[in-house]
Amino acid sequence: MQWLQDLNGDQAGPFSRWLSSHEFHPRVCWYLSSGEDFRDILYLHPAYRGLHPSDPPGKDPPPPELFLHTDYFPWTNSKFLDSRLIHLDAHTKLELLDIEELPRLSLTFSRELADFPPSHATNRVVFLRVRVRSDRLGTWEVPLLYVFGLNEAFCAEVLLPGGAKISHVVRVRVGNGFGGGKSSGDWLGGVFGRLGTELFLSDGMYTGKTGLGDLEYRLFPTLCPSGSAPSLSKIRSLPGIRWSELGSISVDWHLVES
Repeated sequence: MQWLQDLNGDQAGPFSRWLSSHEFHPRVCWYLSSGEDFRDILYLHPAYRGLHPSDPPGKDPPPPELFLHTDYFPWTNSKFLDSRLIHLDAHTKLELLDIEELPRLSLTFSRELADFPPSHATNRVVFLRVRVRSDRLGTWEVPLLYVFGLNEAFCAEVLLPGGAKISHVVRVRVGNGFGGGKSSGDWLGGVFGRLGTELFLSDGMYTGKTGLGDLEYRLFPTLCPSGSAPSLSKIRSLPGIRWSELGSISVDWHLVES
């Protein structure tokens, strides 16, 4: 729990109250380069896997209790999180119940990993309480942390040294350059063991192929793989058009096995 307590600092707001209600470390889903996308909340809900069982059945680990989104988010004129309404379509509504800014971080920044310079959002951290209304999955509330910074820096400088356990990792449309990112996220396989990751969701552009001379390892040596590479076993697949309009590229659920 210590890394979560550190993010909260000495504040006594909604996140502090949420932490105090949990005696043990919550199960955390980390969505890298999430942008304004909150689909992980829907696709990892127990009702979704009830409608779309794993193959073979019953392979899903317990669902997340806390969602963590990270994104460098270089845009200076964005209205993201300026309104209580996060998302609305014919089937789903997401709205903010609480938003709290936590103490700012001092994460490393490198123009080798991001095309655009830092913005007013850089290093800010917010805690959100989100209400989800879905005509297919039901209505529920979700706690979510949003960190505005480089994925690699947050992992190397907060998650790993803090002993964080991340049960679920989501990597969709990472490194395509839309937000200025230059890393594909293929380094993730080297930290699954240390993070205790059980389930990995990724689009088909993830290869897991890395070399010790890769940019991410040069900038953040602690990300270098240790031990044998984990094996990934696919248990579910989603057409890419249903997640960030990926077209023919599917998004797959993988069990992470050491």
